[in-house]
Amino acid sequence: MHGIGRDPATDQQLVDALREGGSEAAFRELYRRHTPRLLQFVTRVLGGLVEDAEDVVQETWVKAVGGLSRFRGEASLGTWLTGIGLNTARMHLRRLGRWRGFLEAMEPESGPPALSHEERMDLECVLAYLPDGQRLVLLLHDLEGYTHGEIGELLGIAEGTSKSQLSAARKRAQALYDGGVPRAG
Repeated sequence: MHGIGRDPATDQQLVDALREGGSEAAFRELYRRHTPRLLQFVTRVLGGLVEDAEDVVQETWVKAVGGLSRFRGEASLGTWLTGIGLNTARMHLRRLGRWRGFLEAMEPESGPPALSHEERMDLECVLAYLPDGQRLVLLLHDLEGYTHGEIGELLGIAEGTSKSQLSAARKRAQALYDGGVPRAG
């Protein structure tokens, strides 16, 4: 599907085509453009549960297509999808009994988990070991580029809570790296 001339259609043009006529080609193109990043984000939110992440991404797309009338274009489509994916992943974590909430006090840790020297420590591994609240704030701030105010709105927490969660996440990630675990590379 193309826009004017040979230029590819914008996300907004594709959304309009999907809203107006249910264009399957428009949906396929949006899915192709946004699913890889969305899947990576959701996988990280879920702490590396890839099969669950695939289910959450499918559910995200079902919700997004069903709610296209609410997409106003004030934020990018990718940002809008990230918000839906985040909320869907949070619901999934609740169903698994893993969602602890962001306002709970952080439980004292006994230190970084013991990993064999053969295991590679990379971003995905570090993220998997972070508590849910810290992981989400770190993902949204450092990897997705959201401000603390935006994170607060997305997660229903105070801006200060976002800042403290990010600080704690960075400290815990550094402790994981410094705990004798070999780094990738």
